[in-house]
Amino acid sequence: MEKIIIVMEFADNNLSAYVKDIYGIAVTGKNIREIKKSIKEAINLYIETSKEMNLEIPDILKGDFQLVYKYDLCSFPKTSIYDDI
Repeated sequence: MEKIIIVMEFADNNLSAYVKDIYGIAVTGKNIREIKKSIKEAINLYIETSKEMNLEIPDILKGDFQLVYKYDLCSFPKTSIYDDI
C-alpha cells in the first residue's frame, strides 16, 4: 500500500494542506477534521478528472493508498496547536 504524505500548515486565519508529491492537490479549511475530509475529496476529484480528460494518473494514486499527515508545527500559533487533533 502506497503512503501519500499530506502536509498541513496554518495559513492566516485557517489551515491549508497539500499532497507533497502531486502538484495541484491542495485544500483549505477551518479545522483539522475539515481538512482531512476535504483532502480526501480533492484526491478523488483529481483521479476522476484525470480519467475523464485522459490524463495520466500518478502511480501513487493507481492502487490502494494510505494518507499520512505531516504537520508543519512551526506555522501553527501556540494557542491553536492542539485544537481538533
